[in-house]
Amino acid sequence: MANDAGTRRSRRAAMEAAPWPAEPPTVWKAWESLWVVLCAGSFGFAGPWILLWVSTRARRFPWVLISLLFCAAYVTAFWMMDTGGLVSRDGFYWFIFLCWIGTTAFAVHVNPEYLSIKWQRRSARRAGARHSSHRSSARLSGAASGTRPAAGGSEATAPAKSAAAARTAPAGNSAAAGAAVDINSAAVAELAALPGLTADLAQQAVELRRERGPFRSVEQFAADLSLQPHVYARLRGRLACRTKPQAPPAFGRRVDY
Repeated sequence: MANDAGTRRSRRAAMEAAPWPAEPPTVWKAWESLWVVLCAGSFGFAGPWILLWVSTRARRFPWVLISLLFCAAYVTAFWMMDTGGLVSRDGFYWFIFLCWIGTTAFAVHVNPEYLSIKWQRRSARRAGARHSSHRSSARLSGAASGTRPAAGGSEATAPAKSAAAARTAPAGNSAAAGAAVDINSAAVAELAALPGLTADLAQQAVELRRERGPFRSVEQFAADLSLQPHVYARLRGRLACRTKPQAPPAFGRRVDY
């Protein structure tokens, strides 16, 4: 079973990798041109309706109008024949014959363009499917190797483990301390430049620090400012608490003399 699945995947990959021909094959042309044979073989009775169906699929408004004219001519001829004999039987047969000739000639005339339209749409669908397959393969390979695809479709070398380690690194880490902002010494402008912190929050942080003294940790900083969890998650790797509050001076034991 596993070998069969692998064989099918390899065949499918080979078919997708094969170049798509610019011109349709002869067998495909013959198969898609059977509607012309149906128009001619029905002796005009089904020709206008088949032509209307093909014109609608091709999305060609002039073809649709001509097909509707043929349909209206057939309906009118049968109606006049059935209601009062307004048209003689011979005249009716000649009119149907002329409509059959016109429908068949028009079908033969538009068939090459119809085949070209169908082939172009099929090529576009195949190109879109191959592009989607390549993007899916890139995402899967990126997930397996720890890289993520960039916006243009290429892979950006950003290891997931390194990114996770950078996000979960403690604020006092010496490697992250160089890029982090000290919450106990930063000015309002420095704090306001951080993602998620507005100018009002930065001003509030500085006022709290001035009134209560230095913050003891980044967690206390986030709690005092009532930061949302997603904002704190974005800021945790960008903040540091380097300047610790000084402990009150301790006096020695008093000795009574």
